[in-house]
Amino acid sequence: MFKKYWKRFFLPLKIGIVFAAFYVIYAKINIFKLAENQFTFPVISIYWFVFFVFMMLLMSSLNWLLEIYKWKLLVSTFKPISFFDSLIQSLSAHTVALFTPFKSGDFGMKTMYYERSLFKKIIGLNFLGNLSQLLVTFIFGILGLYFYQYSIVEIFDFSSLFTNKWIVFYGLLGILMILLFSIVTKKYNFFKIVSLNTHLQNFGIAFLRYFIFSHQFLLLLYIFKPELDYLQTISAIFSLYLLASIIPTLALFDWVIKGSMAVLLLSVLGFHGEAILLASLWMWIFNFALPAVLGSYFVLTFPSAQIIANE
Repeated sequence: MFKKYWKRFFLPLKIGIVFAAFYVIYAKINIFKLAENQFTFPVISIYWFVFFVFMMLLMSSLNWLLEIYKWKLLVSTFKPISFFDSLIQSLSAHTVALFTPFKSGDFGMKTMYYERSLFKKIIGLNFLGNLSQLLVTFIFGILGLYFYQYSIVEIFDFSSLFTNKWIVFYGLLGILMILLFSIVTKKYNFFKIVSLNTHLQNFGIAFLRYFIFSHQFLLLLYIFKPELDYLQTISAIFSLYLLASIIPTLALFDWVIKGSMAVLLLSVLGFHGEAILLASLWMWIFNFALPAVLGSYFVLTFPSAQIIANE
C-alpha cells in the first residue's frame, strides 16, 4: 500500500518543501527592506563593488566546500561516498532545515539517503559535525566576550558579565557540553569507529569555517565603516555568534536573534543600526539563501524509489 501511493504524493511533497524554503527566503528579504529616506548606502566605485561581491561569493563557497568535505569525511568512516554525493546530501538537507524547527530537517533529510539500519549512525555523525562547530563557537565566543568588554570598557560597562557568578556559569556551561559529548559517545558505540585523526580534522574544519564566516561579516561591516577597529569589531562578532547559538530558533526567525544582538553589540562601536541589519541580511543571503536555492534542485530530483528501497 505504501509503495502504491508513495509516488503519487512524493512529487507534491517535494514541491511543498521547495515552496516553503523559497517562502522563508522571500520573507527574510522582505522583512529587511530598508526605507530609502532612512538610510544612505555608502558610495563605492564599481571596482570595489565587484571586489566585495567576489569576496562574498568566494568566502561563502569556501565555507560550504568545507562543510561538504566535513560531511564526506564523517560518513566515510563507515561508508565511502564521493564529494558530489556529499554535496547533494548537504545542500538538500540545508534546504529542508531552512523552515524546520531547530533545523531538524537537516538530520531527517540526510537519513533519507541511507538504509534504515544506518539512521542512528547518520544522525550521530551529523550531531558530531554540529557539535564541533558549537564547541569552536563557544571557545571563541568566550574570548570575544572578554576582549569586547575589555576593549570598550570606557564606552560601555560589561564588567558585570565577568563577576564570579558569571565565571561559574561559563565554567558549568563548558562542563555541560563536555559531559554531553561524553554521554553521546558512550551511548552510540559507532563513535568509536571515528579515529582521532578524523576528530581532529572535523574540529579543524569547524575552526576554518568559523574563521571564514566571522571575517566575512567583518568585511561587510567594513563597507559601512572603513575605520573600524579590528579587535573591537571581531570581538563583537565572536560574542554575537556565541549568544545567538545558545538560543535555538526556527530559521525564519533567525534574523530576530542575530539581528537584534548584532545591533546591541555593534551599535556601541558606532555602527548604524540599519547598516548592521543590512550586513546581516547579506550574510544570510550568501550563506543560507543561495545554498538553499541550489539545494532545492536536489530536493526536487530526489528519487522516490530510494525511500522505498531504504525501507
